[in-house]
Amino acid sequence: MTGDQVHLAALLNHGHWRLNAACFGGRLALPNWHLADELVAETGAQCDGGWWPDDREIRLRKDLLADLSALAGVMLHEMVHQYVWEVARRPEDGHGLLFTTVATVAGRPVGIAPPLPRHVEVWPAVTRHQEV
Repeated sequence: MTGDQVHLAALLNHGHWRLNAACFGGRLALPNWHLADELVAETGAQCDGGWWPDDREIRLRKDLLADLSALAGVMLHEMVHQYVWEVARRPEDGHGLLFTTVATVAGRPVGIAPPLPRHVEVWPAVTRHQEV
C-alpha cells in the first residue's frame, strides 16, 4: 500500500467508526473498502456505493472523496445495508421496511431526515432536496 492508500483507508475507517458509534451503537464490524471510478447497481443503473456482503465490503465511487458530506451520506446508506445483513440478519430486505426503519433510526442522531418512500434507494441524498 502506498502512503496515500494508507491515509485513505484510515479516513474511511475513521468515518465508519464515527458513524457506527453515533448511529448504530458500535454494533458494526469494520468492513473492507473498495473505491471505483464507477459502480453499477443490479438494475444496471449507475450508483454511488454498494454493500457487498460476500466480501464484507463497502464499495464507493472515487469522486465522492471530493465531497465529504456526500461521502458520509453514502457510507451511512451502505452501513444500513450492513446492519440489515450482519446484525438483523435479514438480507432479503433490500430497501424494504426494515431498511427504512433502520435508516430512520440511524439518521436521527446525525440530523438526517427519514427516507422518503419513493426515494429510499438514494437516501440520504434526496433528504437534502425534499421537493424531489
